[in-house]
Amino acid sequence: MIRRLGLAGAGLVLACWPSVASAQQPLGNCKNLQINNTYSQKDPVEGKPGVEHNLISGNVEIVCDDTSLYADEVEWWSDNDWVYARGHVLLQEPTIRINADSARLNKKTHLGTFNQVVGSIRVHEQKPPSDQFGAEEPDVLFSGITLEKIGLRTYRLSDGAITTCTQPTPRWNMGSTVAVITPGEHVLMTNMVLRVKDVPVFYIPVIFYPITKEGRSTGFLMPTYGSSSLTGFELNNAFFWAIDRSQDATFTEDWYKKTGQGYGSEYRYALPQGSNGDVQLSLVDQHAALIGTDELPAEDTYSVRANISQALPDNFRFVSQTNYFSSVTGQQLYQQNLADLASSTSTVSAQVSGGIGRYRISFQADQSDFFSGTSPAQRSGHLALINFSLPDTPIGHTQIYFGLTDETMYRLDQSNVSDPTTNENLWRTDFLPTVRVPVSSLPFLNITTTGSWRLTTWSKAQDPNNLAQALPTPVWRELFEVQMKIDGPTFSRVFQTPTSGYAEKLKHVFEPIVTFDWKSPINNRNDIIQQDATDYLVGGSTSVTYGFTNHILARRKSKDGSPGQSSEILNVQLSQTYATNPLATAVDSQFTGSTVNPTLATGVSNFTPVALNATATPTDKLNGQFFLNYDTHFHGIASLGASTKLTQGTIQMSAGWSKTNVIDGNPQGFELPVEALNLTTTVKPADKHVGGSYQINWDIVNHAIVQQRVLVYYNSQCCGISFDYQELGAGFGLQANRRFGISITLAGLGSFSNPMGSMGDNSAIR
Repeated sequence: MIRRLGLAGAGLVLACWPSVASAQQPLGNCKNLQINNTYSQKDPVEGKPGVEHNLISGNVEIVCDDTSLYADEVEWWSDNDWVYARGHVLLQEPTIRINADSARLNKKTHLGTFNQVVGSIRVHEQKPPSDQFGAEEPDVLFSGITLEKIGLRTYRLSDGAITTCTQPTPRWNMGSTVAVITPGEHVLMTNMVLRVKDVPVFYIPVIFYPITKEGRSTGFLMPTYGSSSLTGFELNNAFFWAIDRSQDATFTEDWYKKTGQGYGSEYRYALPQGSNGDVQLSLVDQHAALIGTDELPAEDTYSVRANISQALPDNFRFVSQTNYFSSVTGQQLYQQNLADLASSTSTVSAQVSGGIGRYRISFQADQSDFFSGTSPAQRSGHLALINFSLPDTPIGHTQIYFGLTDETMYRLDQSNVSDPTTNENLWRTDFLPTVRVPVSSLPFLNITTTGSWRLTTWSKAQDPNNLAQALPTPVWRELFEVQMKIDGPTFSRVFQTPTSGYAEKLKHVFEPIVTFDWKSPINNRNDIIQQDATDYLVGGSTSVTYGFTNHILARRKSKDGSPGQSSEILNVQLSQTYATNPLATAVDSQFTGSTVNPTLATGVSNFTPVALNATATPTDKLNGQFFLNYDTHFHGIASLGASTKLTQGTIQMSAGWSKTNVIDGNPQGFELPVEALNLTTTVKPADKHVGGSYQINWDIVNHAIVQQRVLVYYNSQCCGISFDYQELGAGFGLQANRRFGISITLAGLGSFSNPMGSMGDNSAIR
């Protein structure tokens, strides 16, 4: 959590000031009172009977419990409530130290003023993050013409400055005409100027921000600013509302010099039983603008993001995930995350699920809008999806298990959301009871047979003359399926390696897997509108999926000599499917690269590609993955890829490479090859003062940068600075974009000048 400015604690100096008990003592109500001085004087005041003038001077030291006052002289009169201290005034408490030329203090009201003041406060909040400020607890230093207590809990620093740098020459400070401080609540500053190395870098006419021990209080946040080659100069203002301990909200206003004005809000909550939620809404009032050669129209765009998980009564739960936007152009202009930039599908979903006894039930609604360039969006999803299931349950005291699922949906299907005539929504019900019988459950051999009967109905049928239209004719399909899965026999061997410096033992496990599957014929498959796996099932086919898995396990040697624990260091899987109906292999989504569009697949081979998947974890600091799909019919590699992650000392590296080939003669393959390389390197030294990261996403085929990003940061005891550069290549429907940001982090204040949100939450103060 970003630290908060603790200057308001200076006000506690006067709040703890004791009243005068008698005319002979400058301080009263003390359990332990000591006064040391070189000279003392008590004289009657002429013309005022009974009034005495008191003066103590010469290295005055007054100790009242844990409060100490030092001065050249202290003076007071018995007929009023004011005490005056002059010359090298020093007030010291366990967490506060104030130096002043003079001070005037009221014994009854506890109000007063320090003149030409310099002070420091020890901040008693939680420690800053370990990678900031050398992990040291910063003091808050302040100076000013006067420090006044003007109310019960209100203080005013005039013509002063604040900093958390404890060096003889502070690296930064915040100066203001007036700073009104309410301890534990907020600070209001007017004409605030941020100076770094005595150079003014930031000015705010008025700033109001919270300073609570909990770090959450209602108030305006520090503004953020930055620039982009597409939207120009950017300025962001925000207001934070701490509703209570479990929920808060933020309201933002964004100004883009080239494109318009933006507004946003975020609501967050966290409750017991794992209930939490985060909802973000943003709106951009975009005016017509010319960006390079692109003309942006005047339009209002919006986006909604939500992640909600809410516990309901009777063990039910509500879950919602939303990433919905009205304009792809707006998404690409105002978002920085690469996944958001490249996304052309906006989604919204909500689900309520739970159990009633042995039964599971869920209600779901979801919608996805796919944008292709400037064309109207294509809509898919479910206005309603009801799923009822009974997990496998033994029948009586037998080893035969019965299970059931029933799915009823109203499916959304509209090729043009702007044209109601393209609406092809329909109802579908899928009823699927199953019977599972374990034939063998030996340790080295598992055989399970499963039989099912599937009844599916659709409210509309496919128009054979026009695949883009549907006929208002109901369709039903009956499908019987029998499956046998054989796992084993499993072979294993242990290798003793006493002289190895890597492991005490190695174990190799070889596990063959064979699955037989038979589906009854489907005579009306062409009448079914095919949208998902349930629709494009292929009947009248017998298939065999075969393969094996190799496991290599190692018992690593422990550092203290105790017996090590076994862990898998290598897993290699190889599999393929043969089907008597080649159409069944064309729509087999289990094998990557086997098809592009199952609804248009024609089936040209009885074999799916051979799928090879390998995962290696030789050490706790290194792991890697590799996959390859080889097309045995056209004799070519359909796709392959590899990724790895290495953590070594202060360096963490991850890399990924993937390639999809064009295979001559394959009518279902890609028209153009796709090859990409992703690389991320992060350097975080042990002292955590200096570090950085580099990330690149490279389109190898087109020799183009999709994204390139460099982040470098430096943190000292009291402040830090980071530089963030991002380059986005053209290819998302917009011109290439370059963003550059400088973020300054101040101990006790936070990060406030991050223009792109690249450092995470750029709410300067929470």
